[in-house]
Amino acid sequence: TQAGDPIEALPDLLGSTDPTLSLIIDAFSDPDYWAARVPDREALGRIAIPVLTVTGTADNSQRGALEYRRRHLEARPDARHFLVMGPWDHAGRRDPIRQIRSSMHPFFLTSRHTLTI
Repeated sequence: TQAGDPIEALPDLLGSTDPTLSLIIDAFSDPDYWAARVPDREALGRIAIPVLTVTGTADNSQRGALEYRRRHLEARPDARHFLVMGPWDHAGRRDPIRQIRSSMHPFFLTSRHTLTI
């Protein structure tokens, strides 16, 4: 297989006959499969445990995170749904302190100026 080959070529590339992999690949291009996994208003309204949504201002998944939070609160106004949004991208959520420090202006990183993160 070559770059640009369809995802259906993945089992050949991996030398796999795993039926689970075949199911995943079949589902990958089936919009009905994915649509069935989006929680509807009723399902969101049943979520009674606290929920924490974490995203970043440069997170490519931010729109989805905020949309699911909005839908949950709309379906269940008394939901305990908390939001943390920081100055990081999607990968920065794994190490937000490093992400914040690397994006800071050098002025704030000198020994004369203290910033504790």
